[in-house]
Amino acid sequence: MPARSPRSPRSLPLPSALLAGLLSAGSLSAAPVEIDFQPPDIAPMEVCIARPADSVIFARWEGWDGGAFFTDDIGVVKSDLSRLEAVDAARWQDTLRAAYARLREVDPRYTETHALLDRIELLIATGAYAELESRRLVPELLDGIQTRSPRFQNAAAGFLADGIGVPRDPDRARQLLVASAYAGNADAILALTARVQDGETVPGWDVDPELAVTMAFGSLVGELNSTICDRIWRIAREFKNGEIVARSNAMAERWYRFAADLGDGAAAWKVVEFHLKSDGFRKDNDTLIRYLTQAADHGLTYAMVELGGLYERGAILPRDLDKARRLYKAALDPGQRQGLVRYALFLETHQEDFPGHEDERLDALRQISDLANPPGWVFTRLATGVLETKGRWAGEAEARALLERAAALGDTDGLSRLAAILFRDQHDPAATDRALDLLTRAVTHDGSISAMNDLSGAYMCRTKDAPRLDLARHWKAMEEGTGSVGPELSIDAVSIAGAVASMMDEAVLQTQALYGRPSSLAVYLSHLQATGDADPATLALWRGHAGGKDKALSRLARISLDLSASEEDRRSALGMLAEAARRGEADATLRLAGLLLEKDDAGAPEEALRLLHPLAERGSGDALSLMRELSGTGSEKEVFDRYAAIIDARGDFEALAFALPLLPPERRDDYLNRMVASMTCDFKSALRFGEAVSRIGRPQEARRWLEIAGQLGGDSAWSLIRMGDSYRDWFGAEASGEMMASYRNAWAAGAPLARHRLLERYAGPETLEYDPEAAAEVFAEALTTLEGEALASILGRLRGSTDEVQAAVFRHVDMAGPFARAAASGNAAAMREYGLFLRDGAADAGAMAEAMGWVSRAAEGGDAVAMFELSRAYAYGIGLSADAGAAGYWLSEAAAAGYPKAVELLGQMRPLQVASH
Repeated sequence: MPARSPRSPRSLPLPSALLAGLLSAGSLSAAPVEIDFQPPDIAPMEVCIARPADSVIFARWEGWDGGAFFTDDIGVVKSDLSRLEAVDAARWQDTLRAAYARLREVDPRYTETHALLDRIELLIATGAYAELESRRLVPELLDGIQTRSPRFQNAAAGFLADGIGVPRDPDRARQLLVASAYAGNADAILALTARVQDGETVPGWDVDPELAVTMAFGSLVGELNSTICDRIWRIAREFKNGEIVARSNAMAERWYRFAADLGDGAAAWKVVEFHLKSDGFRKDNDTLIRYLTQAADHGLTYAMVELGGLYERGAILPRDLDKARRLYKAALDPGQRQGLVRYALFLETHQEDFPGHEDERLDALRQISDLANPPGWVFTRLATGVLETKGRWAGEAEARALLERAAALGDTDGLSRLAAILFRDQHDPAATDRALDLLTRAVTHDGSISAMNDLSGAYMCRTKDAPRLDLARHWKAMEEGTGSVGPELSIDAVSIAGAVASMMDEAVLQTQALYGRPSSLAVYLSHLQATGDADPATLALWRGHAGGKDKALSRLARISLDLSASEEDRRSALGMLAEAARRGEADATLRLAGLLLEKDDAGAPEEALRLLHPLAERGSGDALSLMRELSGTGSEKEVFDRYAAIIDARGDFEALAFALPLLPPERRDDYLNRMVASMTCDFKSALRFGEAVSRIGRPQEARRWLEIAGQLGGDSAWSLIRMGDSYRDWFGAEASGEMMASYRNAWAAGAPLARHRLLERYAGPETLEYDPEAAAEVFAEALTTLEGEALASILGRLRGSTDEVQAAVFRHVDMAGPFARAAASGNAAAMREYGLFLRDGAADAGAMAEAMGWVSRAAEGGDAVAMFELSRAYAYGIGLSADAGAAGYWLSEAAAAGYPKAVELLGQMRPLQVASH
């Protein structure tokens, strides 16, 4: 039997005579009482009245007409009435008065004195002190108070002590309190004990505090009925607060657990709180889960949310998103902020796992927005929902109104999104200034790093006078100074394998991957696979993590496809790409459609169009461009006409750029403003902007966007080549200098394509930039540095150049070395070029034979040009003995290999052969 626990589990009364016999003259102590008062040893059973949610209680009483109660259980009725008074006495006062009157009719134990005390407490709860005094309700209670029960005496003592409804009378209040205590009222006993502990001498009260507390707690336990849990809570609170008894979370937890075992769901939640905080006793996860489940089963919103969180995170319990969603949804009590917030955020976080629940998420957000003091982020998310549902442009006005509310409430994301909308109004300087102010506020007030990036992009791309390089660079430096800018991740076999080794700390990439950043996740997994250091369990973990995220799966598929070394690897990568596309991931769908375009398959275009149509319906400009390629170069307007309404409602930056040249002139400025507002301020988008305005005859704007692109592209060889191509395609001869400067800078950066572009211009006699000496400079660099097939290719290009170019090259380069080096690599084209070089310079029969030996080896190696040249050598006896049969054989082989001259010559010869027969 627990210490000081009553002998009977059913009834634990406190006889007043026993308390009176415990009087002693012991010294008073100011310290809280150290007491080991344990709960009775009773098997769990459903005894206590379940406490429903407030919304359920309100629904019970909202339309009550004063007649029969909704239940015959008077304990439930009284519990409801107590809650109504506690929540909003003013709202429910008429209902409460009528209920008190009805209780007098149906409950014999509910006396007139009970009704009188309830009326007094209702007037106090509503602040109607004047009415309380005028009706003289407290004096009515005091009339004959000595004969009333201890509960009424305790209440009357409080009114007298505080002067409520009657003049203050501390002496009489004390006398009633002592009488109530001696009669066994626990509240009176504990109140007197507290006064004694504070050092006060209370006339007529001289009970040892430890014994007094023991008897008070015993009185509170009392009878095992439906109200016992309310009394148990009082004991638990005393142990938790540590004012009268020594503070003990362990004891408080035991008493709450006792109430929970008697069916009190709210007490079960209190047990959970103790185990979550683990303050003052040993935490036990099994106990936590048991009572958390009980609290959730009793419909406690916060318990359902907490349990759902454990299932969502896979903490303590196995991860189970279905159970988490059901619990969160069950917590959607109207007006309950916690359940609404958790459900809305859950569906947002796991939208890939639960497609088709967007309406539920938005409904939860709308309910949150209707609550008092809603958070700003709710309006930002509602605005995002409007833009996704109605379209970026069709829903802009409605979204802006919501974002204004979000910004007014200080939501950082809302500030940035409202700024993005304001940038559309390029003709209103005030709108641009406000957008910049909003972004600056997001940085200075909230420390937003993304807003720093937005400010840099605004000054580089979005203001009317962009680029404002000083401010753009300032904000970019601020962003980089935070250390939050992730590493640039290149996707190639070398950089993937060395991704971690090239970073200061492997944790950077791994942390980004853990947080679900798609590119980081894909690169990290590819790195693990490439290095071969990870064990199978680790690889399985990261594959599962990547496979569960559509964007990561898409990027992983693209990396795997680019790095595939075998047909099996390629099939595996294509399978991942198809799965990501099936899940609706746009990048994967576009890549898959692009691959279909490359296939020599009659059904491929139809399959690609099937993939692209849903993206086009969502306003994807990349999808529209691919559809144009599928339908033929003349179908741009046809594609535009089909999707014009969609582009106008929800077209992304690429879709707007696609549409711009096809619009009536009067609509173009609006689309240009939309492009400014929706673009990503990067090299690719700036170049695309320039291309679009060049197509509608605005060269000055095109040059401005090329300047912006140049700033964004930096010294990247790829971007320099793109810049040169843009100068060439948009401006022609007038931009020759800028074009060639871009190509030369890219060439200096080591880009092979830049060498190709320079030779096109310098070695092409039909170009404005034709310059044999400049061409010789480029050829000389290539002939000195290239090897193998690349060297053979440049030698072939040189052979096809003009005599002036060849002469310039020969003045600077001893050609024997490059030719011999190329041939020694075993490359067939290189051997052919070396042979032809030797043939052209052969001074005698021996040299000519050596030359044709190299040509012969090249022909045998499968080089079609060498086959043709070898057939001519046999035909004319050049360096070889004339042999008509061998000449015919190699001519046929060259034609079969597709060499045009061989095909043409063979075609001319066949009619002659027929005629000769």
